[in-house]
Amino acid sequence: MALTQRSRSAIYAGLSDVITDPQAVEEMLAYFPARDVEEPVTKEFLRAEMSVLSAELRGEMSDLRTELRGEMSGLRTELRDEMAALRLDMEAKFNRLLFQLLASMAAFVSLVLAISRLS
Repeated sequence: MALTQRSRSAIYAGLSDVITDPQAVEEMLAYFPARDVEEPVTKEFLRAEMSVLSAELRGEMSDLRTELRGEMSGLRTELRDEMAALRLDMEAKFNRLLFQLLASMAAFVSLVLAISRLS
């Protein structure tokens, strides 16, 4: 609880009679707030604020977790689609290469047969 100016003056006057050093009296009064905003934090207030902060952090973390799961699911789907497209492309290129290889082998066999007939 903050001291009023009247109370601070009365305490200062009373302590000045007992303590001869005015700086020591000022230092002692510095531990008592002059305004409500300077009031020391109580353990209960700190616990309540920490509880509110903890709840906010849990909510934010839950939202972030949900968002990350959604994005990971989207990325997983995108990766599967890309892999399927790559698989189809590789199959098409493999089939074309196989066809070219078979055509080259057939041409080579035909050439060998033609040469053997000439001989």
